[in-house]
Order: sequence, then C-alpha cells, then structure tokens
Amino acid sequence: MNIEFHIETDVTDIVMEDIDIIILLENLFDNAIEAVEKCANKKEIKFSIKNINSMLVLKLWNSSCKKPKVKKERFVTDKHDSKGHGWGLESVKYIVKKYDGIIEFEYTEMFFQTVIMIEGE
Repeated sequence: MNIEFHIETDVTDIVMEDIDIIILLENLFDNAIEAVEKCANKKEIKFSIKNINSMLVLKLWNSSCKKPKVKKERFVTDKHDSKGHGWGLESVKYIVKKYDGIIEFEYTEMFFQTVIMIEGE
C-alpha cells in the first residue's frame, strides 16, 4: 500500500483491559489505513503511545485527501454501503468514556488526528 508508518512508544502501564485497547487500536488503525489508501499523494500514518506521569496518551495521525463529514457530533461513513459501517469511532468514544478519558479529533482536508488521554489509577 506504500504507507509510510512512524511509531513512538514509551509505555510502562496500559490502564485498560486488553480487549478494550485491542478494539480501540483496531478501529483507529482501520480508519487511518482506509483514509490513507484513498490518497494519491503522500500516504503517512504516525502513532504515538506514552505514559506521561500517571496518564496514558495515545495519538494517531494520518494523511487524508478530504475532510470527514460530521453530523450531530458523529462522523459519517462515506462508504456506498453505509449500513453496518460508521461505528468504529463510536466504539472508540465508548471505550474512552468507560475509563473517564478524553478524546479529541483534529482534521482538515490534509490530515486526521485522534488524541486520547486516560488517567491511570
């Protein structure tokens, strides 16, 4: 797929259940890869996961070729068969909420970034 991938880690403790971190990462990476595949220019994904003091901070940035559609604070899938799609980021939001975390999205026509912060115990 010719995707340039960067990863930065400094993790001593993941304050989430294994299944939750797996679902979270799977959905974020699936969305990032799908967005990057649609781009004709530079295809790039940057992933960072760190413990900062007692907080887990996760960032996923990917290049993009169009701004996502948002309706009522929810991202709308652009797949032709939209039934059954468009729930990935909602699953991520649910997991972050389960751990009383914070999730933020930043995006333009050129990139999409998700930042998640979860306080450790």
